[in-house]
Amino acid sequence: MFLGTWSIKDLLAHLVGWDYTNIDAVNDIRAGKPPRVIEHWDPGWVKYNAELVRRYKPDNWVELLEAIRQSHQALIERVETVPAEDIEKDFGLRSPNGTNVTIEWFLQFEIEDEGRHYQQIQDWLK
Repeated sequence: MFLGTWSIKDLLAHLVGWDYTNIDAVNDIRAGKPPRVIEHWDPGWVKYNAELVRRYKPDNWVELLEAIRQSHQALIERVETVPAEDIEKDFGLRSPNGTNVTIEWFLQFEIEDEGRHYQQIQDWLK
């Protein structure tokens, strides 16, 4: 275990869940709707992250690694279909704290989150 109560399997399941969350967010934003995930906001996304781990964590390592490959590929494929001008476009959506919600904002959040978790895994391996 590391990251408090999370194991590496938990962390990977969390990443799978956020890939699918971000696919939904892209679809919602392009439709001019607030991303559904905003309904689950709490500081640190604690409850939502726990739900993602519960939903996407198989017992089998092979299944988990395949799930993360599939989820990330699905996100990439979805983003590749979005017209470039829509990535930064202001659809008039705001987060609970007033942040302008764009596709770019969601994708940047994912990039930063994955970078943090990569570093945590590297530190754990040492």
